[in-house]
Amino acid sequence: MIIEVSGQSDSPQLQQKDRMLSIYSSAFGILRKELINNIGMKRMKGFLLRYGWEMGTSDAKKEIANGSSLEALLKQGPVYHHLNGYIKSIVYEADFEFGSDQMIKCVKGKGTWIGSYEAEEHIKRLGISETQVCHMNVGYLNGYLTTVCNHPVIAKEVSCVGRGDDKCEWVLKSQDSWEDEIEEELEYYHETPIVKELEYTYEQLLEQRNFITKVSYIHKRLTEEIIDGNNLQNITDIVHEISDIPCMIYDLNFRTLAYSGLTEEDFMKLEQDFKGRIQKSPESLFNGAGYELNSLERNAVISTEQQKRLIAPVIVRKQIIGYSTLIYIEGENLYRENDFLILERVANAVSLFLLNEKTSFESFERMKGNFLEQLLNKQYLLRKEILKRGIYVNIDLAKPFRIIVLGYHHKQLNHMNDEFLLYEQILETALLFFKERNHDVLIGQREGNVVFLVNNDVVKKNDIIKIFKELSKNLEKIFKNCIIKIGISSEGKQIENVSQYHDEAVLALRMTTTKKAVSYDDLGVVGVLIKSTNESEVKSMAKLLLGPIYDDESPNIKLIKTLYVFLSNGGRLEQTMRDLSLSMSGLLYRLQKIESVINRDLRDPKDSHQLFLILEALIALGELEIE
Repeated sequence: MIIEVSGQSDSPQLQQKDRMLSIYSSAFGILRKELINNIGMKRMKGFLLRYGWEMGTSDAKKEIANGSSLEALLKQGPVYHHLNGYIKSIVYEADFEFGSDQMIKCVKGKGTWIGSYEAEEHIKRLGISETQVCHMNVGYLNGYLTTVCNHPVIAKEVSCVGRGDDKCEWVLKSQDSWEDEIEEELEYYHETPIVKELEYTYEQLLEQRNFITKVSYIHKRLTEEIIDGNNLQNITDIVHEISDIPCMIYDLNFRTLAYSGLTEEDFMKLEQDFKGRIQKSPESLFNGAGYELNSLERNAVISTEQQKRLIAPVIVRKQIIGYSTLIYIEGENLYRENDFLILERVANAVSLFLLNEKTSFESFERMKGNFLEQLLNKQYLLRKEILKRGIYVNIDLAKPFRIIVLGYHHKQLNHMNDEFLLYEQILETALLFFKERNHDVLIGQREGNVVFLVNNDVVKKNDIIKIFKELSKNLEKIFKNCIIKIGISSEGKQIENVSQYHDEAVLALRMTTTKKAVSYDDLGVVGVLIKSTNESEVKSMAKLLLGPIYDDESPNIKLIKTLYVFLSNGGRLEQTMRDLSLSMSGLLYRLQKIESVINRDLRDPKDSHQLFLILEALIALGELEIE
């Protein structure tokens, strides 16, 4: 059987010029998803708004051609909207203001779409959106009412089911009534020809290609500089030469290591402006002292009235050790977000350079540390051999020297790996501390402490105490909950006897009960007593003088500490009371008890002197720990 179907129809509805197509909402959902994937959310919104506008305009023109009254036109719009399948129903109210010619002069209204297919399909295909999604419905409403009212009417969706709201609600007004509230929305209704879109896209791609080529060239040149062993100044020079953007490299404390592209006058001016900015609100910058890298510390944009700076951290072994910066001077060069790609290459090149320097420096310093440990272990028997080896590490060991022992205790570390990491970090910080001051110092480890050999030509005794107190302060600032103590030996003249001076420094370290740093020279008689007296004799004397409050197995620490603090303060009751956080009656009770137990008069200078010396000796020997 043969069936012929003609392209013509007797139905007047199908003979109209503009045919109507029937299509499933799911097909529009797929189209919507593909548009987003191919042209992006913004262009998809413009496309659907204009598409909906055409649909609304077309339906309004049909009704006008049928001779419908104005009232019928306004009522028929929602009917068409529903029949087209865009919504299931609509609830709205509107106020129309008429002019003298009975034409609509102004319109204001609001309403709710129920069952918007756009919201349903968006959630089904793409999930909950961050913004409203009923673009075709908005376009339809605008196109229909603009045609009917004969002046621009613009609707704006204020809540949307596709965004996770309970309803799809909208507000509409004549365009003039919106004032500046819909400038951004109006841009979507101005269609850009596809040729213009392609031209724009081509220009963007060409600009991006040229920029990537520039970034690749910068990366290549910077890599060559690192391979050739050139310095940071060469790096900044190359960046400025290729990008025409001033470049600067800082250390961790924002001290300038190198810069290029600025005159000295401009450099001083911009640095003063920048330093004022970061001192005013340092919380907007990186956590400079942080050892663990935070993802938020990757980059930053710092702006002042005079300049804008892109800043990226320089990272070595997961630690921030400096910053690289691109500078944009107000009115001279233009800031572009893509320039972070250049800055990241700069930061990587600086990281490689500093890693190489750091590795070389640490290798040399560890060799020096091993040499010091060998000296302390008496592995060198000949003075001549020691002096020769000292030349290799840039220290004249024929000259007088001092040994300094740095003890550290962290209140919260328990695991052995944590202890080892802390030691490594303290050692590294100390190495950098002396490097910045151009002091040649031997640094090693012994018995859980950090040991330093300092030549007297480098620093004198008073300066040594000052410098190591500064080092101690820096370490405690960087490593929270860490207590640092310093013991300093007497002046050594024979390097082959260095282990004896190490013992002096350890002895002095034990005496840092109330001080941050103690020198063996300041121990006086106690120092001589410990060096010249047998340890067992000191213990025997302690038992004789201290009696029952001193016991090898369980000394009465509370009474011993009270006695020691009292004698340290020269018998001053008020000072002792404050140091021990005791009341006067409590302190007097303890002192009376001590006197009765040891059968000695604490006001007698001879007794008090002997007791103080024996307590100092016990502390120096490590027999007592008084905190």
